[in-house]
Amino acid sequence: LLHAQIEYHACNYSQALKLLAELLPKVEALPKQKELVRAMTDHNVALVLLQLGQAAPATLMMHKTLTFLTSSKDLEGNNERSQLVGKCRDNLLLASLLSSGGNF
Repeated sequence: LLHAQIEYHACNYSQALKLLAELLPKVEALPKQKELVRAMTDHNVALVLLQLGQAAPATLMMHKTLTFLTSSKDLEGNNERSQLVGKCRDNLLLASLLSSGGNF
């Protein structure tokens, strides 16, 4: 996941997407926290798609991630998850604005 983020920040979006795709089978094999790691991976894929001009699919993926993160009952007192929710909301807003054709 970190390697994909490094590629993303270096603007190597196709490499970041490739690394995230390679990560998915490993995520599915995790014994614990599979859903959370999958949500984080989906969010990162959405960020890459957003950079590639694919705002509509990015918006759908971010909405799915935000729904998962906020459906958990353990948000209260869970600072890490609360930070993820805030970041995802910000990115979802950006993706929504971009997918509307920039008419804002």
